Formats: sequence, C-alpha cells, structure tokens
Amino acid sequence: MDFQLMCTLATMSEGGAEIGEILQVVQNTEDGNIYSFANAWSKIAETVEYCESGTARTK
Repeated sequence: MDFQLMCTLATMSEGGAEIGEILQVVQNTEDGNIYSFANAWSKIAETVEYCESGTARTK
C-alpha cells in the first residue's frame, strides 16, 4: 500500500487526486485488502462526480 500511496501522491501536480481524497482512501482501506482499496476510490469518485455535477451547490 505504501508504494501505491507514493505513486498517487506523485500524480497530484499533474491533475491527480487531491491530498484530502488520498488520505480519505488510505483511512478507508483495510491493509492488504485490494477490494477495500478499490471500494474507497469508487466512493471518492462518486463524491467528486456529485460535486462537479452542480447539484451540491448552495446559495
């Protein structure tokens, strides 16, 4: 997991995930469980899509 975390952090400057998103994925990933890693990223993607759709905007 540490290697993947480092790779993901390295892509931030190229339009990759934000640091908060990455840390949330780390927090929601069970060590050694690739499925929990994938599920955590899926949840982040759903959140980003929801926010970018404009439905989350308030006055």
